[in-house]
Amino acid sequence: MNWRDEVARRDPAGHDAMVAYIGHVTGRDEIPQRYRELILFAVSAGLRFAPSMRSHGAKALESGATREELVQALQLAGLSGGFTCLIEGMAVLAELDQA
Repeated sequence: MNWRDEVARRDPAGHDAMVAYIGHVTGRDEIPQRYRELILFAVSAGLRFAPSMRSHGAKALESGATREELVQALQLAGLSGGFTCLIEGMAVLAELDQA
């Protein structure tokens, strides 16, 4: 069971509200999807949350981002989040290369 399923099981109304908010925020188009996904990828790297790095890295690539842009996003995350953002993010990029 993933975390979203667990939230839905324990707090269905809270889950619905969370899903609606996520849909609202990610569904806006002021920032093109490619850049939204790069931002979310970099923030996920800063938090060292590999599952989110994987999903947003893959979505960024699907949206037209390049691997070089993903590398730069990791490097930028490392400026404020520390060098381990880059290290852990590179491991995720290696996984994405094999997918």
